[in-house]
Amino acid sequence: MLSVDASADDFFWDNGGDGPLWSLTDNWNPDGVPGSDDGVQINIPDANCLIDSSVNAACGFMYVGYSTGPCYLDMTGGTLSMGGHLRIGEPSSGEGVFNMSGGTVNTGNGRLWIGINGTGTLIMTGGEMTVADKLELGKNASGTGWLYIHGGTLNITGGESDDFEIAKYGTGNVYMTGGEINVTDNIKLGQSGGTGRIYLYGGTFNNGNDNPIIDENSIIDITEGTLVLPGDATSPINDHILNGLIKAYDGDGRVVVIYDNSADQTTVNAAMVDPELAWNPSPVNLATVPWTTTGQTISWKPGEYAASHDVYFGTDWDDMNDADNTPVARPEYKGNQDPCSYDTGPLDLGTTYYWRINEVNDNAWAPSGSPWKGTVWEFTVADYLIVDVFEDYNDTIPYAVYNTWTDGYEIDTNGSTIGYLEGTAYETEIVHGGNQSVQLEYDNSIANNSEITVNPADLAIGPDWTIGSPKALSIWFYGDPNNAVTEQMYVKLNGVKVKYDGQPYDLTKITWQEWNIDLAAFDLNLSSITELGIGFDRTGTAGGSGTILIDDIRLYRSRCIPSLSKPAGDLDNDCDVDYDDLSIMVDDWLETDYDAVGNDGILQNFPTDNSQWVNDPIRGRCLQFDGVDDWVDIDDSQMSNFHDKTISLWLNIRQFAEPYPYVFSFQNAGDTPYRIYIRTRGENVVRARFVEDYLPDFSTGTNVWHHMAFVIRDTIDGMCTGEFYGDGDLLGQLPRQPRHSGGAKGVSLGSFNDGSSGFLNAIYDEFRIYNSALSANEIKYLAGSAGGVEPTDDILLHYKFDEVSGFTAKNSSTYVFNRPLLSAAELYKNEAQGSRVVNFRDFAVLAEMWLEKQLWP
Repeated sequence: MLSVDASADDFFWDNGGDGPLWSLTDNWNPDGVPGSDDGVQINIPDANCLIDSSVNAACGFMYVGYSTGPCYLDMTGGTLSMGGHLRIGEPSSGEGVFNMSGGTVNTGNGRLWIGINGTGTLIMTGGEMTVADKLELGKNASGTGWLYIHGGTLNITGGESDDFEIAKYGTGNVYMTGGEINVTDNIKLGQSGGTGRIYLYGGTFNNGNDNPIIDENSIIDITEGTLVLPGDATSPINDHILNGLIKAYDGDGRVVVIYDNSADQTTVNAAMVDPELAWNPSPVNLATVPWTTTGQTISWKPGEYAASHDVYFGTDWDDMNDADNTPVARPEYKGNQDPCSYDTGPLDLGTTYYWRINEVNDNAWAPSGSPWKGTVWEFTVADYLIVDVFEDYNDTIPYAVYNTWTDGYEIDTNGSTIGYLEGTAYETEIVHGGNQSVQLEYDNSIANNSEITVNPADLAIGPDWTIGSPKALSIWFYGDPNNAVTEQMYVKLNGVKVKYDGQPYDLTKITWQEWNIDLAAFDLNLSSITELGIGFDRTGTAGGSGTILIDDIRLYRSRCIPSLSKPAGDLDNDCDVDYDDLSIMVDDWLETDYDAVGNDGILQNFPTDNSQWVNDPIRGRCLQFDGVDDWVDIDDSQMSNFHDKTISLWLNIRQFAEPYPYVFSFQNAGDTPYRIYIRTRGENVVRARFVEDYLPDFSTGTNVWHHMAFVIRDTIDGMCTGEFYGDGDLLGQLPRQPRHSGGAKGVSLGSFNDGSSGFLNAIYDEFRIYNSALSANEIKYLAGSAGGVEPTDDILLHYKFDEVSGFTAKNSSTYVFNRPLLSAAELYKNEAQGSRVVNFRDFAVLAEMWLEKQLWP
C-alpha cells in the first residue's frame, strides 16, 4: 500500500474482468469497485481501464502509471469524481496516459500532476475536466509532461493554488489545436530551470492573470489559437514578445495584441507577414540589447520578391518613417544592398534606435509596387556596460574563473576563494541572470581580510570606465543564513575601498540583492582602472566566515532607482511625477484612516438551528465547524501592517482531511506574497507557514484539545521572526522574514482565503490576537502550562465563542486601534493619527513637483 494520500482502501487495476470497464468488480484487486474515499492505481502496462457513458466512477485519489508503464486510462463518457490528486506518470520509472474524449472529471480538492518525476500524458478530444487545485505538468528534473488539447474544456478553477505550472525543474509541453483551457490564476512556464512550451495551434486559452510568468528557457508559440487575458495586458505581453518568449509561427509571423476596452480583456493572436515585406527582424522589435564597442549587426529575412534592400537607420521614429532614398537630404538612408544585414557601428548607452527595410525589385516578373515600404522597427541599447556576468567561464584552464580573478587560495593572508572547490566551479541553479553565478567564500578567522580581485584589462570592459559616461557600479549578491554578519563587505577600485552601506544582516538573506555604488565615491580617474576587488574586512578579534554568490557586475548611467532617489510626488515608482501619479491620487481621493475596535467574526454557512454552538465538557461554550463549508470571516481591514503580533487559540480537531484544511488564513492584499497560515498536514499534524517557509509540525491527534500560538516578533534589523508554539512549548522559529506592511486579504478561521477551500472539521475556543509579540512564559499562561505569566498587553481581537445562537462571534476586546491610511497618495504627513485623508494638501505636494524627474546618481 502507498503511504501517500492515505485513504479507506487502495484498489489496484488487475484487468481480470470481462471487458475493460471501471465498473466491473473483477477488474480490481481486491474485487469490488472503488468508492469516493478509496485510492486507485492503474499500473498494468497496455491494459486500458475504460470509463464510458455507463460509468459513474469515484475515488479518493488516483495514480495512472506508478513505477511502471505505459499504463492507460480511457474515458469516453460518464463521470469521474475525486476527492484528492490525480497523478499521471510517477515516479521516475512511471509512465501514464489518460485519453479523454467525453464525460466529466472533477478532482474535488485535488491537483492534477502530469509527469512528476516520471512521464505523463493527457490527451483531450472532448469532455470537461475541472481541476480544483493547481495543474503541474513536467515537475522535477526527471519529470516530462505532455498535454494535448484537441477538443473539450480544461478548467483550473482554484483552491489553495490555482496556477498552471508547466516545467518547474522538468520538461512540459502543451499542444493545443482546439477546445478551451480556463486558468483562474496564472500560467507559470519553465520555472527553476525547467523547459516549458505552449504551442497554441488552435482553440482558446483563457488566463486569469494579465502577466503570464515565462522563464527564459520557455516559449509560447501562437499560430491559429487565441490567448485571452483580463484587463489591459498589452504592456507585459509586449515585454514577453520583445524578449522572444511569445512568438508567432515559430518566429515567421507577428504576434497581434489587442485590448478591448468594452470587454476589459486582451487577446493575443498570430498573423503572417505580407509576402512583399522584410520580416523577422533581429534584434526583435522593441528589444533591449547589450552595449558593445562595435555596435549591433541588424538583420532580417527578405520579402518573397526582394532582389535588394534599402536600409534606413536613425534615432527618430518620424524621420525613419518618412525617409526616402536620397542620402544627402535624408541621412537616415544608409544605401541599397543585397545582404540581409547591416552593421550599425558604435552606439550610445541607453538610446533607442529605429530602422526600416524597403524591399526592392524592378524586374519585369516582379509584382508592381517596388520599393515595398517596410515596418519601422526599434531596439534600445541597454543603459549599462557589462563588467563581468560570469557566463563565459568554464572548468577548463585557462578559461576557469580563478585564472582571471585572483583569490586567497593557499594564501595565509587572504581568506577568500572564488568558485566551488569541488565539482564544477560555478553555481547554475541560483543565478540572477543568464546561466551561471559564482561563489565568494570569506574566512577572516584565518586572515584579517578576504578579497577577490581582477584586472579589468582581462575583461571585455577594459580599463577605461569613462566610455558611455557611466555613473554607478552595480553588483548583485545572494546571502546565506549562516553567514557571519560581523565582517565588513566592500568593493575596491585601484586600492580605494567603498564599504557596503546596507544592513549587515543583508548577508544572511537568501535572495538576490543589488548593491549600487556611486562611482564618484571612489574619487578616481576612471579612464585607467587596473584593479576591481570585492572583499570582507575583519571587524572583530575573532573574525567571521561565510559565503555569498555574485552575479551581474555592471556599470550604469544615471537611472531610475526609486529606493535611492525619486520625487516625493512619484506614486508609481517611475521616478517622475505625471498623469499616472495623478490618476492614483484620484482613485484614492478622500480615503482616510480611522480609529475603531476590532470587528465581530461573521459565521459563514453555519447551520440555522444554532447547533454550531456547543457545550464542551472541558472548554465550556465553543464553536464547532463541520469541515464541509463552515468558516468565520475576520475583517481584513483590521490586519493592516500585521507584525509584532500574537495569534492564540484552543483547538480540538475532529477529523483530518485532504488537502490540508486551514486553522487560520492570512494573506497580503498587494502583489507581494505574504502568508501566515496555520493548517493541517496529513494525519494528526498541524504546521504553520510564515511567508515562504514552514515551521516544525505539531502532533495533535483527533478529539483532543490543544493550545496553539503563532508569534510574529519584530527584530532590530527591521525584519521579523515567526515562532510556533504547541501546548505552551516552542516548536520552532523562522528568523529573518520581512515585516508585513499594507493591507490584508482572506483573513479567516476554518478555511483558506475567505471560504474558497480548505475547510476544517474542528471545535474552536478562545481565539485571540494580541497587539504585541508575547513572551514564551506568557504563551505558557495561555496554554495553562506551569511557569506561565499572565499577558498584560492589549488584545486586538478576542472571540470567546460563548454564544448560544446566531451567526456572530462577538469580539469582547474594547481596544481601540488605528486603521491606517495605506494609500501611496498620502503625501502630506503632518495630519494627526485618526485625521489622515487624501485631499488637497496631498495634491499640493504632488503639484509642486509636477513633471519633475529624478534619476540616481
